[in-house]
Amino acid sequence: MNIKVSNTNASGNSKTAVRVYVDGVKIAEVFPTSRNPLAYIRKHNGDYRKSLIAQCKLGGMNDEQILTHVGV
Repeated sequence: MNIKVSNTNASGNSKTAVRVYVDGVKIAEVFPTSRNPLAYIRKHNGDYRKSLIAQCKLGGMNDEQILTHVGV
């Protein structure tokens, strides 16, 4: 299982986002309004974090993989 986490900042028309890919397929995506969205999710236990964890689990990741790769 190849897991990649993308932490992007807003640019032009694109939104600030955290995306999680497993074997090249996007399984999770959230759009927090923060300059560093992944750091924000890791620091705050709010709706964005809960949504990202739930999407990762639906995508087949277990708790250890989420903690190791996403850090939440």
